[in-house]
Amino acid sequence: MDCEINMDTVIDVFAELGDRFDYGEPDLTTLNETACYYKEIFTLLSAQGDAQSAAISFRRSKLSFSELSKNLPARYTAKLRRLRSTNSLTNRPSFNSPSTVLSSNPPSSLLCEDHTEGELFSADSELLEVLFDELLDYEITLHSSGDFNLTLNATLDGRFIRFTLTNPAVTLTAEQLHNLFMPHRGGTPLLVVKQIIREHDTFMSHPGCRAQAEALPEGGHAIWFTLPRAN
Repeated sequence: MDCEINMDTVIDVFAELGDRFDYGEPDLTTLNETACYYKEIFTLLSAQGDAQSAAISFRRSKLSFSELSKNLPARYTAKLRRLRSTNSLTNRPSFNSPSTVLSSNPPSSLLCEDHTEGELFSADSELLEVLFDELLDYEITLHSSGDFNLTLNATLDGRFIRFTLTNPAVTLTAEQLHNLFMPHRGGTPLLVVKQIIREHDTFMSHPGCRAQAEALPEGGHAIWFTLPRAN
């Protein structure tokens, strides 16, 4: 029997459960109830995810970084131009981020750097389109004014190619970095990105694809993910 899952309800449940631990030490009954809730939620989400994955044909292809990145700077600029026209962001919930009112004409660029030595990688190009839309939209929401410069670089990482999107202007706390890929009462900032990488990990017969976020020593943050090399 099909099971319809409302993600807003799921997020509310997670937030409610988190609130239970804000006041004093939980007793064993509360811990057991919480564990049961989590088990049920993840069981339902896994079942739905498996059903959706089975219904969609994963389109594997061999790609180069130059193919992947050739339109990204223009897409990034277009997103900023659309947002400047209204001088506000209304398409995403806030996630512990500064005000999202844009200055009238902030400098902006997306610099793509290829360090893959011409190596190809395997991926579903349509899913990667969605992934980069999510990443770019999220980075834009972090800015209130000033520098909108981002860097996307690709490097060899053993059996994988690592793609790193760097934002030197915004430093996130350890908690924010941890919650980027998790359901949260403020939204699900990059949960879709994590799921797309998991899809690749499942269907490429090449386990080890990952998505992570980290602080940069000189300030700012980076979000990276890996995809398998085609050769």
